[in-house]
Amino acid sequence: MCDWKHIYQRISEHENSKVHNQCCEAYFMHSQKRDVGSLLMENQMHQLREEVKKNRQVLERIIEVCKVIGKRGLSVRGKRNEAAYFLKDPTLDHGTFLEMIILISKYDAVLNEHINNIINKSEKMHLQGSKGRGNFVSLLSHYSISNVISTISSIIKQTISSQISKAQMFSVLIDTTQDITVMDQCSIVLRYVTNGTINEKLIAVKCCSDSTGKGMMELLQSALEEVKVDPEKCIGNATDGAANMQGVYNGFTAWLSKVAPEQIHVWCFSHVLNLVITDATKNPVRVANFFSLINACSVFFKESYQRMNIWRDISENEHENIRHKRLQSISDTRWTAKQTAVNRIFGSYGKFDNVMYPDLIIALSKISKNESFKPDIRSKASNLLTPLLKYETILIAHLYMNIFSITGPLSRYLQTSGLDLHKCVQMVKGSLNELKKIQRNMNNTMQVSEEFILKMNDEIQKRIDESSEDLEIEKIQSKFEVKRVAKKRKMADYESNDEPIVEEEKKFTIEIYNRVLDTIIESMNKRENEIKNNLSDELLNFGKSWHFLKKSVDEEYNEQSYGNGSDSENEDLESTDIGKPCNKS
Repeated sequence: MCDWKHIYQRISEHENSKVHNQCCEAYFMHSQKRDVGSLLMENQMHQLREEVKKNRQVLERIIEVCKVIGKRGLSVRGKRNEAAYFLKDPTLDHGTFLEMIILISKYDAVLNEHINNIINKSEKMHLQGSKGRGNFVSLLSHYSISNVISTISSIIKQTISSQISKAQMFSVLIDTTQDITVMDQCSIVLRYVTNGTINEKLIAVKCCSDSTGKGMMELLQSALEEVKVDPEKCIGNATDGAANMQGVYNGFTAWLSKVAPEQIHVWCFSHVLNLVITDATKNPVRVANFFSLINACSVFFKESYQRMNIWRDISENEHENIRHKRLQSISDTRWTAKQTAVNRIFGSYGKFDNVMYPDLIIALSKISKNESFKPDIRSKASNLLTPLLKYETILIAHLYMNIFSITGPLSRYLQTSGLDLHKCVQMVKGSLNELKKIQRNMNNTMQVSEEFILKMNDEIQKRIDESSEDLEIEKIQSKFEVKRVAKKRKMADYESNDEPIVEEEKKFTIEIYNRVLDTIIESMNKRENEIKNNLSDELLNFGKSWHFLKKSVDEEYNEQSYGNGSDSENEDLESTDIGKPCNKS
């Protein structure tokens, strides 16, 4: 019961009480180190404090090593030899973490003393046949390191969560790929803005057992719960063009819209371009054969060190730049590998410096005529050499070099971290215009190809003359081969006769050149218009809800977004609903 009227009387009674006097006496004795604990265990307490101090210093070094390993993306532990008594053997592999600790201990007195102590204790326990660890704490066991890594992970997630809470909104980037165990791994990245800086943070890599739109949404929700982020604050998502991502009813975007109705879906432009070019390099059949030929040449030399030695002897004498000494294998998913493979052999469009075509022709000729190789290897080299000398192969190569010279810069810009959306749209339109300019310009491709053939024939002949070996290599064809015209069987009641294309140049122009470029341009136009229309609708809806979203954003963020512009700019932004969210980015 509180009685403030007699406060001074109660204080006087407390000060004269036995309990107060005993507590004061205990305090003064402790401050003068005359208490029971100090008198009986002074040395033990001092030793404990020193041990705690040393363990903290050791733990600081362990944390820094874990941070470096995580930053470099290296594995932490080895498969074996992790026991402390193994650490003194320098011939064993202890794993990345322990090897770094051993290296630092050579120059750090604190860590060196700690490692020597745990090695001695571990050896004694091992010789005594002790099972289990008992009270032995090394701070280097997998249990301790796992706790350190888990703590670092928690701190990082807390930091991301606090930044997103401050930003008030975020977007999601999500995609899956298979690892070496053929398990589908899903990467989840959050994109948000803090203090005018765009941040992209990987919050989880989860094993995906259900690749449907609903399954991907459940995976995202579990990842957001771990970092304590509200999914309702999501204002957008970016994915590839898979059906499970962009499906209208059961796609990932549809399920995300149920939780965050204001979010918009943006299809990754780089994926779109990748799909367009990849499809254009698979048809017609002669184009697919061309890229299979390029890949087969690379694989042929990599299969044997003897063949690689012949290639190295020829290419090293002619090229100073080491990056151009190897043939590039072709990837099934990324068309940029096809661009690199073609450019390394045939060079750039209209530029024939540092090309590896003569090296490839001479190397295959040497292998095909070298009797020390097995007959099947010589036959394979001859089969690769024959199509490389055809006029049609040279034309297809220059067709795609011309296409890649236009789409390559666009693809590289689409993959940059700080791209400008307005510039991105301009580059897409510019690339389309450039492709349309060459859409029916077969004559220019033939002219550049003929210049290439003349120069390569001269270069190959020059090397043959300078070589001490007796080589006979056919000239590169400078015109189309004359082929027998196939006649189709006339069906019953079919009155008209088929009129096949007899002229090879015209046939190549119609069936390959025009078809490839028409496919690329039509596909890019279709996908661009589809994305542009969808994005415009979504941005319009986003613009209508912008004032609603603004209510959840701090005033400091609003001032930063609109306070730096001029009065005229702000008036223009006020006149349109889309202007404000677009200006922010």
